Amino acid sequence: MGLWERLRAVFRRPDAPAVETEEPAIAADTAATRAAHAVAEGRHREALELLRAARDGLDEAPVLDAILLSSPESAPRDAGPAWDELTLAVADVLVARGERRRACDHLRHARSTAAKVLRADLLCDGLDGAAKPEELDLALALLSEVLRADIDAPGARERWTRLRARLGRGAEIAPAPLGATLLVDGPALPFTIVREIARGGSGVVYEARERLGPIERTVALKLAHQRDSARTFLAHEARLAVRFRGPNVVPILDVDPDEGWLAMAWAAGGSLRGKLRAGVDPLLASPGPWLRALASVLADVHRAGWVHGDLKPANVLFDEHGAPWLGDFALARPTGAPATPGSAGYVSPERLAGAAYAAADDVFAFGRIVEELIASGATDERFAAIAHACVAESIRRPRDATELLILLPR
Repeated sequence: MGLWERLRAVFRRPDAPAVETEEPAIAADTAATRAAHAVAEGRHREALELLRAARDGLDEAPVLDAILLSSPESAPRDAGPAWDELTLAVADVLVARGERRRACDHLRHARSTAAKVLRADLLCDGLDGAAKPEELDLALALLSEVLRADIDAPGARERWTRLRARLGRGAEIAPAPLGATLLVDGPALPFTIVREIARGGSGVVYEARERLGPIERTVALKLAHQRDSARTFLAHEARLAVRFRGPNVVPILDVDPDEGWLAMAWAAGGSLRGKLRAGVDPLLASPGPWLRALASVLADVHRAGWVHGDLKPANVLFDEHGAPWLGDFALARPTGAPATPGSAGYVSPERLAGAAYAAADDVFAFGRIVEELIASGATDERFAAIAHACVAESIRRPRDATELLILLPR
């Protein structure tokens, strides 16, 4: 049965006889038919206004059914914010009518924060009676996805915290190894710590494991040294990593600033520091592609008016395919911010002298990394001119990573 036949069946008066015709007749100009046309033709804002106007009236049911019948199975490729708003509005009507499972199913392709939070709420309350474990796991995954995109999403943090406590996450946590500087126990830390992999001024990074329903994954877990200062710097680091997220920025998986931890994707390829210490690695011998990718990320940061501020081999990570990730935005500051301490050997002379943050600081650190690549013997002197330009006095150095990219081979 085609669209028009289904619509005629829905909107026909109960006492009206069915009329068989060779060609579907054009239905009367009602709010329902206008809504169906609007959705079918991608005019989602118009359909949304029609649904809002029909709420709690005689037209609500036919307009709602028309929109549902006309909606595609998945999000249109060119869907904009109006499509998400319409999806959320339809779900709200379905919930009000007691059709919770149908509302949850309708929200499965929505991308807005409000839609994902509503779907998580429906799953937490249970779609058919008490919530099932798989529904709670999906709700937690949805809320984590919201927080990864926006740590300040209204209501998401509170829901996430309550749901984790409800699930008892963290009950199987192993004791933290000797040397941990912040011990978090109970359901506050839903990870099993395996081993320490790095230690810095703000915290310790561990290899850890997290269980998501039947699936277990490895993560890099950063624990803050001091609980009282953890919220500020971990929230800052997470926000910036999310702001500049892309294929060459370390993905943030989860964060709880109040409890002092940040979970990141596991860098299966290790760090540049580890590769330099090992001395032999194909990525060191052919650094051109990943150096350019790293400089491209820095260029995005600089164009946005920020400085990474702590570029060094330990903060250059690699995924399982050898693609670089820029990590640790804890010291990132806006251009012009007062100078802060950095990692010895990678801080520009002008910043050491007290000059304000500048994009050229990151260029200097980039040059020091290239110098270490050459000194390791894993690569040749082809990059010596780039290193020399990056560590030159500030007046002769590339001003930012956009200018640096011009020097790098394609």
